[in-house]
Amino acid sequence: MANTGSNTISAFKKPSYTEVGSYGEPDMFSTYGVGGSIALHPSGKLLVAGQSGLMNIGVYSVSSGCVLTHLADYTPSIGSDYYGPVAFSPDGAYVVVPAPDLGGAELFKVNPTGGLTDIGNINFYSSVSECDSVGCYPTGMDFTSDSKLVLFGNATSEPSVLSASISSSGLSNGQLWNLANSAEVGNVNVPHFTKMARGGSGVLLLGGAGFYSTSGILCTNFTESPLNISVVSVTPITNEDNLQGGIVTFGSEGWVAEFPSTIQSFSISSSCGITLGTATTDSSAACSLSTDIQQTSKLRVSFDKKGVPLLRAPFSA
Repeated sequence: MANTGSNTISAFKKPSYTEVGSYGEPDMFSTYGVGGSIALHPSGKLLVAGQSGLMNIGVYSVSSGCVLTHLADYTPSIGSDYYGPVAFSPDGAYVVVPAPDLGGAELFKVNPTGGLTDIGNINFYSSVSECDSVGCYPTGMDFTSDSKLVLFGNATSEPSVLSASISSSGLSNGQLWNLANSAEVGNVNVPHFTKMARGGSGVLLLGGAGFYSTSGILCTNFTESPLNISVVSVTPITNEDNLQGGIVTFGSEGWVAEFPSTIQSFSISSSCGITLGTATTDSSAACSLSTDIQQTSKLRVSFDKKGVPLLRAPFSA
């Protein structure tokens, strides 16, 4: 768990989820409320942290008992940024690091020893002409299951997302997808592939944070080959702070985090029909921006400072 207020990472061991350690360094996360995030390698033996306060990413080994050992810090070649979201590709071969203020993203190769090799970046402003008028600020991300495509949210009021191809040569084929919609849901920071879409074709959900536009969920049809994203329906969700966070789904059911402390449930059909369900507020929580659901169907909620919605990053041993 990334504790952005105390600049630490806490480790918990199943099944009791007893805390077994806390690790960190001064100012690793806390910078202008941006926060940070962590991601666990599919093997469970490596953890990467988006250290927005230090403007780099940190890598830790995970040994028996959830003990973290700091291996190294890396500053992506694209330059220093307030790195928040970070993620491993589903096959565990790469780490993807969005650089929102620099309009791009970095790709690192995961080495057998646990270190990383920087294999380059993509700058969307250099490759996508629409960035000059729309703005390109890659934020939250999700992947197709073959680890060949990464989709980024775009932190701009103009509804859009960004995509890039992944290969051993780096990130390429940058594209911007216009998501104009009747409800003017914007700041589409959070992409979420449903199971079918992750496999190559199906429903792709996109969370719009709102800010200077409307908050809500866009339901789109997605195909990986040929790559296409098209809006089918839009569901506005308004709350006190007009801010949406992470989305998770389990079959036909879904949940979306709403700042500061609400989880909104919904159901979804294969034709992109979304029906809102119960909204649950935790009076003792604050700054709820990301969610995760485990295979036991138990919903976990993580918390962060108000800022860019973070990736789902469960951490256990």
